[in-house]
Amino acid sequence: MRLNFDCVRDVLMCIEENTGLRKYCYFVDTGLSPAAQWLDNETTPAEYQQKLSKRYDNDTLIYHVHYCLDAGLAVKSDHSSSYQIFVSDLSPDGHEFLAKIRDESQWGSVKKGLSAIRNYSLSAISSVAEGVTSAAISSYFSKKP
Repeated sequence: MRLNFDCVRDVLMCIEENTGLRKYCYFVDTGLSPAAQWLDNETTPAEYQQKLSKRYDNDTLIYHVHYCLDAGLAVKSDHSSSYQIFVSDLSPDGHEFLAKIRDESQWGSVKKGLSAIRNYSLSAISSVAEGVTSAAISSYFSKKP
């Protein structure tokens, strides 16, 4: 599956918003057969997942949740099963990456930069986002009297 960094960004923002010191969020793989889902206690997606499901189909969403975990952007809880993915928080790298792309207008600028260089890797996104931030900081200070 091709990575969709809008989905990665949305998943990270969802995790950040729905986790806390003692609060996990979870994602349900609704693409599994109903009989298999009966093996778990909770098979109904949470409201935040239902919101994301309006933008992304189940396979895309679950794939990108796994990507965030595998890329070290989020921390998987031991409570996870094959049907439920419990996430305890963003990792420090996840917090840092999300801080670079959180702002909608900055994210738009990052995506324009990525299309120009035609590199959509996680490290390229991070580098472009840092460049956009540096340019904004330079612009701010150059306008100061």
